[in-house]
Amino acid sequence: MILAAIATAAILQGADVVWIPPPPDRVDAITEGAPENRIASSGRFDIRCRIDTASRLTACKVLSKKVVGADLSSMALKMASIMAVQRLTRSGEAVAGRLVEFPIVFEPPEGD
Repeated sequence: MILAAIATAAILQGADVVWIPPPPDRVDAITEGAPENRIASSGRFDIRCRIDTASRLTACKVLSKKVVGADLSSMALKMASIMAVQRLTRSGEAVAGRLVEFPIVFEPPEGD
């Protein structure tokens, strides 16, 4: 029971970290490669990743998902792979080696 509490304490939430915006061209490359029916698809993907020493996200996995239309899990994981955070949390703790959990949400473009 104590071990579980220690392991859980190491997990950061998306609001705990300072996100570095991914390069727009990399985001475009991922979303342009999505399935043809992605316009009619939407979903929320709860993701968990490890933060490496360069503050990049690695070893990401989908913890849960709620999907309408095509399953965009692979696109969510690709999106997570290009994300990065600043080296310290909002409260000043180092992030390297920690786990972070956060949602990625896809919505159809307005008017479609």
